[in-house]
Amino acid sequence: MEYVPGGNAMFVYVQSGVSCTYSGYIPISPGTPHRLRVDYFAAAKRVVVRLDGRAVLDLPTTFFPTSRDRITLGRIRVGRFGQRDFSGRMDVAPNGLVFVGRQ
Repeated sequence: MEYVPGGNAMFVYVQSGVSCTYSGYIPISPGTPHRLRVDYFAAAKRVVVRLDGRAVLDLPTTFFPTSRDRITLGRIRVGRFGQRDFSGRMDVAPNGLVFVGRQ
């Protein structure tokens, strides 16, 4: 997520350091808690990112197997797309990241 002028944010999805997809501008109030949900549907090879229940990104993609300790939230560790690390605060659920199998 990147803050943009006018009280907006833009979400960015970077895939394996080779491509990136931007959402449109989404009105947001910095300092206000929001709920972020990311769903990956393996059978459809699709990822959907929701902010407070509203889809902000919905695109075809393929996830590659990795370990839990290599997943990053709010940081960019691949490619050179000009995105900076998230400057806000992220609270992860009490049980950490939750992976739920979906079809």
